[in-house]
Amino acid sequence: KDGHAIAVKMLHGFHFDMEIEQMISIIPKVHHPNIVQLIGYCHEIEQVVVEYEGKHVIAAEIHNGLCFEYLPNGSLATYITPDDEDSGLDWQTRYRIIKGTCDGLKYLHEGLRSPIIHMSLNPSHILMDEKMTPKIAGFGSARLFGVENTNITMSPLGTMGYMPPEYIDKQVISKEFDIFSLGVIILKLMKGQKSYHEWDFMSPEKFIELVAHEKWGERLQKTMDVTLVEGHFQQVKKCLEIAVRCVEYDRQKRPTIGEIVRMLNETETSLIPQIDSGLLLHVHPLELTFMLSISLEVPRKKKAASMSSSCSLHLDNKGNDRVAFLLVANSPSRYLAKDPLCGVVPPRCIYTLTLTMCNNKQQALSMPSIDSGADYFTLHSVVVGQYELDKDTISAEYEEFFKKTKEKAGHEVQEVALNVICCQQQADCGTSSDSEPTGPTVEIITKADALEVSSMDVHPIEPWIMTTHRAGSLRVWNYKTMATLKSIQDVTDEPGMHPYAQFM
Repeated sequence: KDGHAIAVKMLHGFHFDMEIEQMISIIPKVHHPNIVQLIGYCHEIEQVVVEYEGKHVIAAEIHNGLCFEYLPNGSLATYITPDDEDSGLDWQTRYRIIKGTCDGLKYLHEGLRSPIIHMSLNPSHILMDEKMTPKIAGFGSARLFGVENTNITMSPLGTMGYMPPEYIDKQVISKEFDIFSLGVIILKLMKGQKSYHEWDFMSPEKFIELVAHEKWGERLQKTMDVTLVEGHFQQVKKCLEIAVRCVEYDRQKRPTIGEIVRMLNETETSLIPQIDSGLLLHVHPLELTFMLSISLEVPRKKKAASMSSSCSLHLDNKGNDRVAFLLVANSPSRYLAKDPLCGVVPPRCIYTLTLTMCNNKQQALSMPSIDSGADYFTLHSVVVGQYELDKDTISAEYEEFFKKTKEKAGHEVQEVALNVICCQQQADCGTSSDSEPTGPTVEIITKADALEVSSMDVHPIEPWIMTTHRAGSLRVWNYKTMATLKSIQDVTDEPGMHPYAQFM
């Protein structure tokens, strides 16, 4: 009705019952930019005249189909050629396909209450939209998993060439099934359909060096600025290393999808200083992702405070000057902090901000989708003197300061646009059964001085939280026992300095 094209997959015979059952049990739980969206399904009965036992009779002919969003650039299989010389994909496009596929798989494995094992991940089931954004499709073989990490099946599933050895030998199903398939996809995307098998005849280290140097080294030098080649070359090597680990014979040696995404994110972070070498503040990430949980139930008031989604933003000052910033949302009413966020990042320090989006049903449904450009933040930054904008300066004064600075000659105010991406995750309604695992509960910790907290960091192993306060104090406390472990006063005269910057 709205004029948008859709794709219809016609199903016949028993395939309809099997695939519809899979889709209805899985797709309503899945809302992610890198997963194809099921719009609905069609069921039509047509009266036709057929011949039966020498007579013409009227029979019912059933037509069934699944309706998906239309993705005009087809499947990834189209772009994987035998020797990879004619695919037409540069490295940046290939990396976006790899990263997008990994982000979608991470959501299936780690972003849902009950993980989903795809079981049939291959290039034909990765579809490309008009911007070559990958979207995982083909959930006809997918399985919902509870607390168990592995399962055994006697039914043949998967695609030959993408199935791991433990499934071929013993029909073992686990998350590592998808990881193995992902590794094969990455190898073929980077080396080609046929020549990827060279991996079977050499050590992993030699294979990585061969593909990275002989195939991608020269290609990168021809297609991008010389100052960017080394960073992207290291990214190529990291993707190859990930792929090789994914196809390990022993599934216990394969990385989790969370580890894979983390390693890919690290390659992106290493590229930022090269790409944005002229910036006063190096920003990560450049896209702010909020995971919104939509429930069909009306939340009780006492739960309203927990219905929010947060995203961390890191401002890295690699220079020797103090840099003031002003972060302005184009739709401030959607966020917990209505006033612009502001502060000063000291030299050689990182300033971490936590942005919180209010998450109610009406707002979530109206939020823009990926790449819509409807919601964004603008980061303003400028070099300031030693005694300008101290820790007691309020946001209104920052706004006035930036306004006057823009009017002065010789003062450069840099601006960076940060797009907002909203991923909608439908929350389960009602009470869960005893057999269905529940996710970890979230405890909202409230302190009298919570509004004075300017930055926060969590220890990766111990249950410790480190906070800095606007008054210049630093506090380390145990979030399990709620006990303060260490408190230091007058740590710095700068507001909001990253806690770890004290020890850099």
